[in-house]
Amino acid sequence: MAGPDPEMLTGARLLATGAWRASHEAFEDVWRRSEGPDRELMQALAQLAAALLKWNEGHPEPAGTLLGRVRRHLEVLPSQVDGVQVDLLESTVQDLEERLAQGGSAPAGVHLGFRGRQHTIADRVPLGTLCPYCGERVTVHVEPTGMSTERYVEDCPVCCRPWTVRVERGPSGPGVALLREDD
Repeated sequence: MAGPDPEMLTGARLLATGAWRASHEAFEDVWRRSEGPDRELMQALAQLAAALLKWNEGHPEPAGTLLGRVRRHLEVLPSQVDGVQVDLLESTVQDLEERLAQGGSAPAGVHLGFRGRQHTIADRVPLGTLCPYCGERVTVHVEPTGMSTERYVEDCPVCCRPWTVRVERGPSGPGVALLREDD
């Protein structure tokens, strides 16, 4: 394909907003006319939407079964298919399985990572906290979905000193803590 299928992009937008049933239908329509790795990816995405629908409806066992199937479909794919970063999606599915096993609630939406697409500030959640060096109030923008725990280094926009940003994603959304680099 020359680029992501427009209907697949529609399915991705619906997945990001938690419109599980409509997302499933969009991915299934693309799956029916796809071949090879694209078909495998579309089946995984349709099953992901179905799993999230079951989870949201309070049926954790079928949701878990479907998430396992999604992971198995993704494991056989290259790291990118039809613009989707499969390795990032695999990580997200593993995090969802972990969250489901811990009895967490279904996420409000799941974002697909696309090759060449940079997340904008509008895609991220702004979290206010204090710089551990200068004490100024700062805002850190984090992605709403991803690994359950993540660490990276970012500089304070006020004093320019490096923090270690610790992001934890749970049922109520992401939380952030800033740590001094010398801690």
